[in-house]
Amino acid sequence: MKIASFDIFDTSLIRKCGECSNVFYLLAHHLYPNSKIKAEAFYSWRLQAESMSRAKYPNLNDIYETYPQDVFEDFDKSLVMDLECEIEFKNLVGVPFVRSLIDRFRKDGWKILFISDMYLNSNFLKKLLEKEDLFKDGDELYVSAEYKATKFHGTLYDIIYKSYNPSEWIHHGDNKYSDVKVPSSKRIKTHHIQLGFNTIESHVLSLIKGSKKYNLASIVIGICRYLRVVSNIHLKNNDFSIDFLAPIYTSFILDVLDVSKREGFSRLYFLARDGWILYHLAQILNSSAIDVRYLAVSRKSLYLPSLEIGSYEEFSSYFGKKNVMTSKMLIDYFKLSGIFNVTENLDNNELRKKLEKVDVKSEILKKSTKEFELLSLYFEQEGLKQQNVNYAFVDIGWKGSGLYALNKLQKRLKTHKSPCFFWNTIKAYRNDFPIMYYTHNYNYDLPKYFINLVEDYFSANPELSTIGYIKNETGRIEPLFDVNSRLENDELAQNNLSVVSKFAECLVSFGLGDDISNVLKEIEDILVGLIIKRPYLIDVAAIKHADCNKNEINDKRKEFICKLRLVDVLKFSLGLKLNLLWDEASVCYTSPRLAKKILRMHDINRRLLLSIRDKVLKY
Repeated sequence: MKIASFDIFDTSLIRKCGECSNVFYLLAHHLYPNSKIKAEAFYSWRLQAESMSRAKYPNLNDIYETYPQDVFEDFDKSLVMDLECEIEFKNLVGVPFVRSLIDRFRKDGWKILFISDMYLNSNFLKKLLEKEDLFKDGDELYVSAEYKATKFHGTLYDIIYKSYNPSEWIHHGDNKYSDVKVPSSKRIKTHHIQLGFNTIESHVLSLIKGSKKYNLASIVIGICRYLRVVSNIHLKNNDFSIDFLAPIYTSFILDVLDVSKREGFSRLYFLARDGWILYHLAQILNSSAIDVRYLAVSRKSLYLPSLEIGSYEEFSSYFGKKNVMTSKMLIDYFKLSGIFNVTENLDNNELRKKLEKVDVKSEILKKSTKEFELLSLYFEQEGLKQQNVNYAFVDIGWKGSGLYALNKLQKRLKTHKSPCFFWNTIKAYRNDFPIMYYTHNYNYDLPKYFINLVEDYFSANPELSTIGYIKNETGRIEPLFDVNSRLENDELAQNNLSVVSKFAECLVSFGLGDDISNVLKEIEDILVGLIIKRPYLIDVAAIKHADCNKNEINDKRKEFICKLRLVDVLKFSLGLKLNLLWDEASVCYTSPRLAKKILRMHDINRRLLLSIRDKVLKY
């Protein structure tokens, strides 16, 4: 007889919440959601309960014999035991590739055994394995607590040997000692299955280790691991979306919802199209009575109808204090191609004179009035003109010009001006517009490439850009779209949506309340720091195929991440800039094994070059 045996925990099954101890943490939180003192006392007891048991091979009943009923008098131990099993049952899920492996062995006539050093009984484990389509008729289950033997000591393997005397035996498991070293010493072939945390996840946990927030953080990272291992999505960039996008955007939306409740906002409008994935995420995370809606707007659909007098100064005000307005800007954002020619190279005085011409101003304001009438109807249809509703907008950032146009429109419509929640705002532009907003990451000073990453990767979407509005045959106002604005990233957008949705649903199912928000923000800060300071830890090759150079801030002719020539790598290591969209990521993509050293050399030599320059300028 040929035997293929499989460890159960962290091999055949993994927990959504990550570490085993997090089951006890969730149990404590469930029992005492409103008392941190009682929850901590229970958690501390449950962590030590197995070692306090007098049984050599304790089962769950033996463990709960140490339950201090006089301390936790609110709950009978049988109820708590049942609840622990319920949490385990909901958390444990089958590993797809292990399921496929078992199916192949079973098809080839091998005897399938499941082996575990565990206190849970075999009936419970069998139901779990059957639920996950792992255990079938003819399979056998060996649990240490019932056989009074363990894998760790090798005695459970001995019992199986005596029962079957197999001609061949392959054991699969995650533990290097119990599942690899011990069976190997008994002439059992082994397959070491590693489903642990990856580099990014381990790094995050190492930075929070020892903190009181560790349990919550490890639950968040546990969800990331669960999605990596169990997800049916197999795109190249899947791990990056799971480990970075999901925690970062979830942190943002939880903050938005929390501040909205405290500020008294009863409705949130997520602005197209960067807000597409945020809108879907908010629908899952929103546990309050906040009305979440999606608004089809863009600067192209807002700028022209928000004009009031059409002066040169008013046009300039849309672009901030630091930008010089050009004919191309007027064509791109105000749709004035019939009035301005893209080939015209007008200086400021010429542009001012043209805008102040009576016929030009009259034509522009006529277009503005026509678009304003349709936009006014759209706003009324979508509830923006309701005086008794306190609402805010949500967008990713960056300068606030879109919010400026929205506020001008609200002024024209005689409704209250609404603020906006931004993921980030550019510090240099924070006082360029007379607007009010909340910045989730107020202290971030992000490099330019991060804007590309957020806009074109994190906020990838299948939407078209809104350029205006039209009334259909039923009288409903519908947005008009630029048919040439498709981003060609539908696969990435749907993958990201699937990832963040599963992440959020899992997080919500744990019912951890407001505590999780602060932990996610800390994790977000770590992840953003990793992208900026340690890109060599990221699999940049996995995100290279995403077209992340569409926003207007950067040169669209450049690749976001590209393969470098040897001479470019040498120039960078000497402290010089390569003038690419993301120098550091391109270095990591070109030389992944040496990237850490090259980046360090660049930093040292860069500081040296700047020091020399400063001394030269001084003298």
